[in-house]
Amino acid sequence: MGVKSSVYDYLVTVNIAVAAKTNGTINGANIDRSQYEGLDVLFVTQALTDGTHTAKLQEADDVAGAPGVFSDVPASQLVLPTSAAGVNGVAAVANTVKRIGYANTTKRWVRPVLTTSGATTGAVAGILVLQHDGRSQPVSNP
Repeated sequence: MGVKSSVYDYLVTVNIAVAAKTNGTINGANIDRSQYEGLDVLFVTQALTDGTHTAKLQEADDVAGAPGVFSDVPASQLVLPTSAAGVNGVAAVANTVKRIGYANTTKRWVRPVLTTSGATTGAVAGILVLQHDGRSQPVSNP
């Protein structure tokens, strides 16, 4: 039996760099979903000293090949960790990766948002994006 790899079935990108975060809001890079059916966000947290660190997703309609106005994705269109309890806002936990699935197929544009408050030292955190189920196969492996 041969070995099968799924490396050509998905694309992973660093959207918000995993680095020290203190107070503020970071809007991640715009994600164009036109080439992929599925999208999952990986909220990576390493050391967490203090503060509240929350990741959420926003979506926008396509306006002539560019994103329109972004708004928060309704929680009903997300596959959330149990800890999120039905809200679009996933709290960081030290040394974990929280997964957020995007289940809306009508919006072309999505972006993650990472908000930190009440931090003195903060946390080492960031967001990776996994786009999957490419509309054409195989997906490039840069």
